[in-house]
Amino acid sequence: MVWFTVCLTADSAHMAEDLHQALVFLAHNARLEPRCQSASAWLDGDSIVRYEETWAAESDLVRRVRSEAFRSVLEVMESSSSFPSIQFHLGITRRGLDYVDQVRGTGST
Repeated sequence: MVWFTVCLTADSAHMAEDLHQALVFLAHNARLEPRCQSASAWLDGDSIVRYEETWAAESDLVRRVRSEAFRSVLEVMESSSSFPSIQFHLGITRRGLDYVDQVRGTGST
């Protein structure tokens, strides 16, 4: 099992709620994908929003990161007040945003 987590900081409780609602929608759609084990979004205090997706295997996660739907996750991350934190948990290895660049072959996000 592999997963990724996102932590976003908002300027206000209102902005945090907007980010949260966007990620709740994205989590619902992710859960409909084959081999998605779980996906959820939650508020952690007034200005922190967290998001997590769990996949059966790294190949499933790679497919997700390459998908057009994942672009929406990136767009929500970009609307955060500060630089978002993203971690990919791949067995004993942990990667950051560089994993997205590598998998999508973009060189930058």
